[in-house]
Order: sequence, then C-alpha cells, then structure tokens
Amino acid sequence: GILDIPYPSTMWEQYKKTGTIDHDVVIKIVFLLLFLTFIVLSGFLWSHLCYVKMGVTTVERVVLLDSLYSKALRRAQGLTNESDTQIDLPHVVNPFDQGPKKNLIQIFGRNWLLLLLPVPVKLPPPYVVQLETKRE
Repeated sequence: GILDIPYPSTMWEQYKKTGTIDHDVVIKIVFLLLFLTFIVLSGFLWSHLCYVKMGVTTVERVVLLDSLYSKALRRAQGLTNESDTQIDLPHVVNPFDQGPKKNLIQIFGRNWLLLLLPVPVKLPPPYVVQLETKRE
C-alpha cells in the first residue's frame, strides 16, 4: 500500500510478543488518521465559508435545502404539474447579506494574516441594515 501499514492482526501478534508496536508503524497510523481528519474538517471549513459568503446561517441553509427537497419530492411523486419544470426558490431578502466580499470582511476582518496570530484586533463596526426610503 501507500504507507505499507501491516494488517491489524500482524500488529496485534507483534504487540503480544514484544509488548510494543514498531515506532514507524505508529507514525504511519497517526499520519493516516491526521490526514483523514484534515479531509473531513476541510469539508466543514469549505461549507461554512460558503455560508459566510452567502450571509446565511447553517439553520437558514437547512431550511432552504429542505424546501427544495420537498418540492423535488412532490414533483417526483407526480403531485405537481408536469409543465412546472423549474424548482422555484423561495425569495427571501436577507438584510445581513452584504455580498460575498463584504460578508467575509465582516466576519474575518480586513487583514486575513491576523487570523493566524493571537493578537487583539479592533472589532469591525456592527452591520446596520439600510432600509430604502421612498422620496416623493
């Protein structure tokens, strides 16, 4: 294999005989576990960065996906008109969505290198929704 990790039965026999497992094998197993953890956490990071860019929370995203799923299910069961070929997204205006770039700046700040350092930073001003007023 890629890491040449012995079978668990072989490692168990070695442990019963010597009372230890080869250090190289332990390092390879730890590397494999850390790599798998990295893959899983990268998926979580990517999805949450997409949520921040869209200006939605996890719950809001779940509600949207649930409504899409229920519409697709009704269509598959034939409960909707066949002429309706497009799934309509619910049109909800999110007052906190400032656009992808401003959303990321609002959450992470302007200098992204400071994310990696434990330094105090000035908090960005809170986002206040600007309501459009009609002028006569």
